Formats: sequence, structure tokens, C-alpha cells
Amino acid sequence: MPTDKCIEMLNSGADAWNRWRNTNEGHNVDLGDIDFVSVCPGDGFYDLPEFQGYNFSQTNMNRVSMRNSTFIECDFSGCYFHFSDLVDSYCLRCNFSGSELNVSKIGSANFIDCNFTNTDLSYCSAEETNFTGSILLGTNLSNMSLVKPTSQMHKLMVHVPMEFQLGI
Repeated sequence: MPTDKCIEMLNSGADAWNRWRNTNEGHNVDLGDIDFVSVCPGDGFYDLPEFQGYNFSQTNMNRVSMRNSTFIECDFSGCYFHFSDLVDSYCLRCNFSGSELNVSKIGSANFIDCNFTNTDLSYCSAEETNFTGSILLGTNLSNMSLVKPTSQMHKLMVHVPMEFQLGI
């Protein structure tokens, strides 16, 4: 569970958050169980949160809800997202390398030009998810649900072991 200080810093902007992350107090950040829409209301038309340039690397994000949130050039490398909800989120040029998103909901999300190198996406539900321009080299896609893949799937740079078949 995130501390009050963690929520305060998250709402202080990327520069303040990243400076805090570089201190001893900011290491081992736990955002598990957080709902970004509830704790970080945006100031746009729909009051949805938008994060640009945040360093979330090595953060516990288990059971987090990023639903309807926007992330631009954020670093999620090495994060744990087990059982998380990223449905309808928008991620542009974000780094998810080495992260574990297994058993998460990522349906209807947009991951544009993101890096998923060596990421675990096993057992994710990814119906209508857009991975345009994203890199999925060495990514575990086993048992991933792609019931309704988008037409953008052909634009992926994916390396899949010969033994693995999508079964679409």
C-alpha cells in the first residue's frame, strides 16, 4: 500500500517525484492497490490523470488500476504489475522492459512505441490492445488472450520462440 508521502509526491509532478525517488526515502516504492484515477485526478476535460516523464522503475504495482490514465515517456522497467488493470490506458514511448504484467487486464489499452523487451505478459487479457511500434523481443506471451486482435498487430517487432504459437 502506498504511503501518504508517496501519494503526495505522485501528485507533485514528475520532477518532484523523480527527485524524491533518487533519495533513500524514495527507494522501494510501493504503489500496490492504487487507483490512479482516484488518487491523482487530472485537470483535463474528463479529469483523468496524465503522467509524463515519471520514473516508476522497480516499483510494486501489484493490483494497481491504471484504467483510463495516460502515461507518456514513463519508465516502468522492472515493475511488478500482477493482477493489475490497464484497460483503456494510453502509454506512449514507455519502457516496460523486464516487468511482470502476468495475469493482468490490458484490453483496449494503447501501447504506442513502448519497449516490452523481456517482459512477462503471460495470462494477460489483451483483447483489442494496440501495440503499434512497440518492441516485444524476448517477451513471454504464453496463454495471452488475444480474442479480438486489432489490425495493428502486423506492425509489431516481435520475437517469438518457434515452439510458441498464438493460436488465433
